[in-house]
Amino acid sequence: MLRGQRATDALPPAAVRIVDVKPPGSGEETRDFGYLDRLRPHDEVKLVVASRADFDWGVEVVRRHRLEGRVAVLFSPVLGQVAPRDLAAWLLGSGLEARLSLQLHKIIWGAEARGV
Repeated sequence: MLRGQRATDALPPAAVRIVDVKPPGSGEETRDFGYLDRLRPHDEVKLVVASRADFDWGVEVVRRHRLEGRVAVLFSPVLGQVAPRDLAAWLLGSGLEARLSLQLHKIIWGAEARGV
């Protein structure tokens, strides 16, 4: 399985795989979700949302693929496009078993910094 930068199937069994699901607003929308079926209980799924539409799309993906309670699900706001407070409210309102995750590297070093 390859998601992002590294093939995850080659990782040791104890390694936590944190995989992205790319919403439409990312410009790289995930269309093949087969890798979600191979996740283990200690793995995590991350969705970085640029809008309410991205969030709603992500909720649908999480529910359709039965990720709640199976793996940790994290939603992050795109810096400067979605306020963390808004995303927190959307998560609470959805009843979804998921966490808010802020991209601290962008808050600390700025959105344009690479390799940090």
